Amino acid sequence: RRADFLKQAESEGFMGAEAKVRAAELVEMVRNKDISSDAAEFAGEATYNHKPHGALGYASEVVGKWSEQYKALKLFVPFTRIVENVTNRGLNYTPYGYKRAFMGYSHGEVLTPEARRLMITRATMGTVGLVGLGALQAAGLIQIHGNGPSDREKRRQLQNAGWRPYSIQIGDKYISYVYTPTGLGLSVLGNMTD
Repeated sequence: RRADFLKQAESEGFMGAEAKVRAAELVEMVRNKDISSDAAEFAGEATYNHKPHGALGYASEVVGKWSEQYKALKLFVPFTRIVENVTNRGLNYTPYGYKRAFMGYSHGEVLTPEARRLMITRATMGTVGLVGLGALQAAGLIQIHGNGPSDREKRRQLQNAGWRPYSIQIGDKYISYVYTPTGLGLSVLGNMTD
C-alpha cells in the first residue's frame, strides 16, 4: 500500500526523498482519524496532561481562568492539571469508579462500552484491594498509615524512629503506596487510623 502512495507522489512530480515525504503525508491523510485521536488521548492520559474531567476538570478551568488575570498563577497551572488528573485516576480505583462507569463524566462525556468495562474493572479491583487491606489492618497483620499526627514534633519523632507517611507497615518494614493507583483510597484509610 505504501508503494501506491509513493507512485502517487511521483505522479504529482515529486522525486527521491521529496516523494517519500509526500507519500508519508498521503498515508497520514488517509489514516483513520479515530485512531489518531485515540492515540493522542491515550498519550495525554498516560502523562496526566489531558483535560481533567468532572468537578476536578471544572476546578482546573477556574484556575486556568484565574491565571489569565493573575500572571503568577501561570506557573502553577500545569501542576494543578497533573494533580487533578492523578486524583481523577485514583478515584477510578474506588467505589466512585462505579458511579463514573454507569453515569459517565459530569462534562457530558459518554463512555464507550469498552471504557465502561475498563472503569468497572478498575473500580472492582481497587475496591476489593482496599477492602482486603482494610481487613488485614483490622486483623492486626498490617498498618496503613496516612499523613500521621498533626503535631509536627510527634511526626518528626516518628520519622526519626523509622515511620514513613503514606505507607503500609508490615512488621518493621514500610512500603509506600503514594505512586500506586489505589494511593488515594489508601490515604483515606491511613488518615482515618492515624
